[in-house]
Amino acid sequence: MRAEVYLNDQIQGPLVSGVLRPLIFLPASLDFRDPELLRNILLHECAHIRRRDNLMKLAALLALCIHWFNPLVWLMINWISRDLEEACDETVLTILDIQQRQSYARALIQMSRKRLKFAWNYCAFSRNEVERRVRSIAAYKPLKKIMTAGCLGLLVCFTMITAAAAQTPFSPDLSSMCSSADSRFMLEAELTRDLNLPSTQEIRSRADQALIQVLRENPQDGLNALREKAATALAAEFHAEPRAFHIDVYLNLSEEKLNQEYREHELIYDHERYTYQGKKVRVMEDKMAGRYSMQSDGQVDVYIERDDRGEIVKVKTYIVKD
Repeated sequence: MRAEVYLNDQIQGPLVSGVLRPLIFLPASLDFRDPELLRNILLHECAHIRRRDNLMKLAALLALCIHWFNPLVWLMINWISRDLEEACDETVLTILDIQQRQSYARALIQMSRKRLKFAWNYCAFSRNEVERRVRSIAAYKPLKKIMTAGCLGLLVCFTMITAAAAQTPFSPDLSSMCSSADSRFMLEAELTRDLNLPSTQEIRSRADQALIQVLRENPQDGLNALREKAATALAAEFHAEPRAFHIDVYLNLSEEKLNQEYREHELIYDHERYTYQGKKVRVMEDKMAGRYSMQSDGQVDVYIERDDRGEIVKVKTYIVKD
């Protein structure tokens, strides 16, 4: 790669400056008569440029400007700088043989300087830091492709397992079937999206209480008004939008009263089956009342239609053809 190199008599170690047009600065006190030292330093600094490490340092600096009061962020800056140096060392070592690695380690030792007593920032060439990096170079062994692929495979599997374990299956169930003695209807609520509510009896009890309260306060309302008010009440209870709840409305009628309504429209229930105008019923459906019956030998299909108040407005019939 092509990179501009400058000398500076105010710095004590080599560095890369700039983001869009990074430049390499070398201390003027460097021994330029040692070609191996110069080559190793330039390899390391070029690795910083290739990896665009200054972008990472800029992001870390912005975080520090915002959270300057947080000691953990100051610690993070030091750890990021240390990790970037180690990554550059590893990048250079991959293209060097054993003898060249020894030369690279000697270059680090030669560039080391005494650590300042009260230095708050990371120093790549302090004695302690260089000693640690030299140990890493001595223990460096390039990973084989099979080992690299195996590590990546394990990482992917672990990520998928933990991600799957962290997700709780979404259940739409929210309330029980709620009724009130004063209302003609019963209400039941389901979720249309995940609200991250714990699946506990307390949540179901809160939903039931909200629906029962709606029925008690609005005993004369029709099913559409009850749906809207129930969804609004649940939205206030669980801090969500009304569309997050689906409300089912059913008739709150006893079996005796329901059969009485059917008889008024010539639909008779007797001996576990329905008859309509004296004909055996094959299919009988009353969605609002939650009634459905089917017999194989019927002569007519009957469908009950009700209005917003739950009153029967039409009985649709279809003759079954042989």
